[in-house]
Amino acid sequence: MLVVTIMGVMAGTLISVINYSKHKQNAEDAVKRSNMEKLVTALETYRTIEGKYPADANGDGNPSDDAQIAKYIKNGWLSGEPLGAVYVYWTNATRYDMGLLVNLASGGTSKYKLSWGQIKNCKAGITAASDACL
Repeated sequence: MLVVTIMGVMAGTLISVINYSKHKQNAEDAVKRSNMEKLVTALETYRTIEGKYPADANGDGNPSDDAQIAKYIKNGWLSGEPLGAVYVYWTNATRYDMGLLVNLASGGTSKYKLSWGQIKNCKAGITAASDACL
């Protein structure tokens, strides 16, 4: 009976260790999605007040080269939060359309497109500019 109890405790410990990485991925993905919601709100506020989305003049997927963006994103464009996260921004030539994405720890991508009006979870390997969400 003692052996069965010890094996049960060890199995429970092992399951907790195995699930830890999944829980960590889910937590990181939740933070990334929350950060995306904040960025979308800031970008939509920018468009409402300025009339267009911010420029990404150097095409690096980050609108912080736009002189007005600091008024809307107080601590600058999010980068590396949580560790390693890269938020990629896209706008068209007229700056009346935009997209935003971040790769998730679980292997997919969270993506926002103006035409959708919401953040969707997509498969990995898509671009911010495309309308695809596989």
